[in-house]
Amino acid sequence: MTLDISPILSGKTSDLSFDFTVTPDASMATPPVGAFLTAPIEVHALFVSAGITVRLEALATVSYRAVCDRCTEEFKANFTVPYEKYVRDVSADSSSDEASDDVIFDSDGKVCIDAEIVEEAMLSFPARLLCREDCLGLCEYCGQNLNIRDCGCAEREKNRIDPRWEALASLYADDEGEN
Repeated sequence: MTLDISPILSGKTSDLSFDFTVTPDASMATPPVGAFLTAPIEVHALFVSAGITVRLEALATVSYRAVCDRCTEEFKANFTVPYEKYVRDVSADSSSDEASDDVIFDSDGKVCIDAEIVEEAMLSFPARLLCREDCLGLCEYCGQNLNIRDCGCAEREKNRIDPRWEALASLYADDEGEN
């Protein structure tokens, strides 16, 4: 979406607020493997005059669905990403040859931040996709989802002695009897 910030540049106002949505296309960053966007990214952007520059402060809300990395259940979640940049005019800047992370507007005072917002949102996805922070996952012995019910396998396995070590277990039992 192209946003017109010319009222700030001309000094008519000190800030401008925009609410819009961004739907990523094939040329933009994508969610991590296993995650799918369930709605367009909702953006609230605020441009504020900061003397000779303009500061962009934005919040992007991402809604997605994924399969939990621990329990393999599908879930829906969302998160909010803060985004802050300075906006500059390339034609008025003599150092435009240098690489910069600033958002650039054209000579008419229009700026498009869709690609930057999408990239920031995709990079902010959690490293592990979890249905909840305290997800217990699956039992390593029987595969039961431990969020639903406890299968008891862990307790049984704790008391089970590996057949390769049974001889040592009998020695340990004799030592306890002496005390």
